Amino acid sequence: KTCLMPLWQQSVTLCSAASGDQELKCELQNGLPTILVPLPSKLETCQFTLKPVTETVGDFLTHVMSEDGGVERVALYSEDDIIIARSTSIDVLMRKPFKLRINDNRYMVHPPDLALLTCHAQSGLGTMFSTCSNWSLCPLTTAYLSGD
Repeated sequence: KTCLMPLWQQSVTLCSAASGDQELKCELQNGLPTILVPLPSKLETCQFTLKPVTETVGDFLTHVMSEDGGVERVALYSEDDIIIARSTSIDVLMRKPFKLRINDNRYMVHPPDLALLTCHAQSGLGTMFSTCSNWSLCPLTTAYLSGD
């Protein structure tokens, strides 16, 4: 699959789920997963951007709790209702469906197809890493470094 648009211009819906009358959305914006979470006491939806490489489930749960003082309990569970460890990376979390529990509300989240994420990674980070790792092979860079 070929990505034609630059990574920063892409915005793709990754998943959505419903719990009663409330809807939970998870999207890819600017190359990062973004989850729209309804906050219990504010009666507002809050956008949380997740960083798959550097953040964990614990980071996400801490962000949710600090955003709304009305959040007494927040946790993530597998489809089989097994709690997901706070040390689990966001990258690993996004590989399988999971449940978000805020107080007594549960939301089912279906992460995207990994092929879609691979497409984004190849168009953005993969190109950057390839360029950075081979920059010394570029004739212009070699000439600049040697003073020619």
